[in-house]
Amino acid sequence: MKSTLVLCAAALLVSACASVPVPTDLLATADLAVQRANASRGDDPSSAELKAARAKLAAARDATTRGDMLFATRLAREAQLDADLATARGEASKAQFNVEAMKKTNEALRQQALRNSVNVAPIAIPAPIEVPIEMPIADPSIIGTP
Repeated sequence: MKSTLVLCAAALLVSACASVPVPTDLLATADLAVQRANASRGDDPSSAELKAARAKLAAARDATTRGDMLFATRLAREAQLDADLATARGEASKAQFNVEAMKKTNEALRQQALRNSVNVAPIAIPAPIEVPIEMPIADPSIIGTP
């Protein structure tokens, strides 16, 4: 009875390991996420999240060649998550830079508006210009001139 139970457990374990397919879709998705993170990071491709994503993707490919599909699946998912995190942090960094730039621009405009309001004399409204009214010239035939 005990040997039958051990044999069934071993068969279940072997069949569970054998039923994990090659994670080609996960590897492709993780690879795209790493490429997207590379593109979004621009001048800073050395972020910790991006380095971790690259390392996990390489380890996932290595695990696939070794036949450890369960480990490869887990690493591919982690690589994708790390790459997505790197992308999000890169975009947040760019957004923060833009916010700071807009704050500086707004402050400069506010300062300029204050300087202009202090240095400007009141605007004088000019008086209306009188336009002479022209009288129509009488028709000489009506007046009866010789």
